[in-house]
Amino acid sequence: AVSELTQTLENGIITAMVDEIRKAMARVQELPGGVSKTFVCYQTDTFTNCKAITKNAQEMVVMASALPQELPTYSRELTNAYSQLVDTTQCTLATIDSQNIAACLSQNVQALGEVCIELVYSGGTLQTSPDDQGARRELTDSAKSVTDKVSHVLATIQAGAVGIQACNSAITTIMSLVCDLDTIAMFYSSGALHSEEKLGTFAEHCVNILETAKVLVDDTKKLVSSTAGTQEQLAEVAIQAVKTITAEAEHVKLGASSLATEDMEGQLLLLQAAKDVANA
Repeated sequence: AVSELTQTLENGIITAMVDEIRKAMARVQELPGGVSKTFVCYQTDTFTNCKAITKNAQEMVVMASALPQELPTYSRELTNAYSQLVDTTQCTLATIDSQNIAACLSQNVQALGEVCIELVYSGGTLQTSPDDQGARRELTDSAKSVTDKVSHVLATIQAGAVGIQACNSAITTIMSLVCDLDTIAMFYSSGALHSEEKLGTFAEHCVNILETAKVLVDDTKKLVSSTAGTQEQLAEVAIQAVKTITAEAEHVKLGASSLATEDMEGQLLLLQAAKDVANA
């Protein structure tokens, strides 16, 4: 009688967690009570929620062999993490720009809920029959499915941040340009770099430098204003800004090489100015 009562209570706990996940899945597309943060902040929260879900799924695989009686604890943590992900998703959907990505995110979060339910059920079965190898394999497979669905959610949320990714890529490119200018300046200062063929006069390159600088100023203004626009707009402006700063660096290098070898100070000042612009 005691074992039957225990079994009934355990089944009730599993059923309650499954119902909680299903209710969370049903409210994915509901409007949140309020949106207090930016898409980027909710993106970070999504990563945190997904990490918690993956961690608990992996812990359940470990506990399946070591301490199957602890499986309900991790099922509860998994359920809580999924509910938190849904709360985050509601806010993310309210701040995301692309309707296609929003629909994809909603579908992927709901699909993740389905496999979380399977994992909770598998945990309950294995807790009841800890020596059942078939139940253990089923739990392992369910945990893998959870990890796979989590990756889909993360891929979707990253796709919704194309502007941020473009900005990160721009930073990497600009850092590379700064290193390149540093290297050239080092060679000039040591007297080890001499241009055998001067492609144009400094006056000619100076015109290009000034014209590109004006374009760069405009690009910078657009970059600032685009932060209030869509991710696609931000990405487009960031890509253009990188093209402009890259062109400016090339004009500066040509301008420096067109100066007389004796004018080392002028060469270094020109390169340093370009570095300052890139760093800014």
